[in-house]
Amino acid sequence: MYNIVGGYISAPGTYSETASGNVIINVPGVTLKGLTVSGDLIISDGVADGDVILDNVTVAGRLVVRGGGENSIRLINKTNVGSISIGKTGSGGIRVMAEEGGLFLFNNKEFEPFSHH
Repeated sequence: MYNIVGGYISAPGTYSETASGNVIINVPGVTLKGLTVSGDLIISDGVADGDVILDNVTVAGRLVVRGGGENSIRLINKTNVGSISIGKTGSGGIRVMAEEGGLFLFNNKEFEPFSHH
């Protein structure tokens, strides 16, 4: 596991240290696990169509998604995001999936994933 240094993630891996201020993810293959981001979490264009997983993460600010693919941004295990802004600059679609207890607020209403059995 790696620690977040300076709020800028430029190498794939799992990161588990709570971060002050804004955090930018600029590569695919990143998992944030069991941490709090006190500012905004920005998934940048550098992620392209790759994967980012937020596992039991709290984002106090906004989740800003500018990169990722049709099945690649996953919020799992009690991940809590106050608001989401999606503005992918590249071609193709983007999907932010909440599953396994992930949730987010939209217009001050809480949304949780559907349960599939």
